[in-house]
Amino acid sequence: MRGFDSFYGYYSGHHGYTDHSCFEEYMSDPKEKWTGWGLDLWDNLTADWSKSGKYTTELFTEKAIELLKNRDRSKPFFLYLSHLAVHVGNFYALFEAPEKYVQMNSHIKNPKRRDFAAMLSALDDAIGQLVEALNATDAIQNTILALTTDNGGAAGGIDNSAGSNWPLRGTKATHWEGGVRGTAFLWSPTIREPRVYRQLMHVSDWLPTLYTAAGGDVKDLGDIDGIDMWRSLVTGAGVPRTEVLHNIDPVWNMSALRFGRYKYVNGTYGEGHFDGWYQPAEVRDLPLEPAGNDRTSGDTYGPRYNYDSYAYDHEDNETEWFYRSVVMPTRPPPSPGTRY
Repeated sequence: MRGFDSFYGYYSGHHGYTDHSCFEEYMSDPKEKWTGWGLDLWDNLTADWSKSGKYTTELFTEKAIELLKNRDRSKPFFLYLSHLAVHVGNFYALFEAPEKYVQMNSHIKNPKRRDFAAMLSALDDAIGQLVEALNATDAIQNTILALTTDNGGAAGGIDNSAGSNWPLRGTKATHWEGGVRGTAFLWSPTIREPRVYRQLMHVSDWLPTLYTAAGGDVKDLGDIDGIDMWRSLVTGAGVPRTEVLHNIDPVWNMSALRFGRYKYVNGTYGEGHFDGWYQPAEVRDLPLEPAGNDRTSGDTYGPRYNYDSYAYDHEDNETEWFYRSVVMPTRPPPSPGTRY
């Protein structure tokens, strides 16, 4: 919420699409686990108990349109709409979508991939509704729309999801291109010619880029890591960024550096078990490249590797990994209905 006038959403890494609860497991000490399960839907600091049964994608879209319609039109307006879709929900309902979207994707035979596509179809409609609202309020011609992602798809069984980064290598959490190359869409009335932009861009570049687009002087931002990409995005000219430091991860002891067309990857996530190429489930009968891949994005487990057993059964390393990578909560989830 810091830096924003208002907040509506969830505090954790995910929640249920219709019950809006979050189920998590934690370790209160090295020998004991406890389970937190409670409502995770907040209007600023107030729990919102009134939306049970309302689909999260539709709910967030309605809230965004409400803010757009009620804004002070004499002032600039910044909206950050971070949809839950297409992240999985809680373990008992990983994929949820209104039935009409499931039927729209009935041609997809793999059930997980079909439900994943249904969630994406709902998201697509939601973005369309937001654009319609911008048109209705005559704001579209003074608006920059940026649609992007936080990471690559969860493929190969990770998170029990059904994402796909094919033909890129790797999944979410890895430093391969499938884990870090995000697909994005940018629209502005100042961008005259449609184009595919293939230059390097890092998430830290959004601040100076949008600041410049809004009429600011990037020098006002001080010594920052981000690079102003606006002129290059609008005109297609220039190559502002030539390298990207993807990460230096002390938990998994891995890092990656991209320089031009070359990339150095040091270390790996999950002992290398997610370093492969994972085809969408509906094309799994096609020849696999490179040889050795034996999972698809619709599989929960691969024949070579059981992700759940790695995450929860390696007790020798679990405690150490947990304390190095997770900020421990100091109290149970803040809802009267929390169960343990």
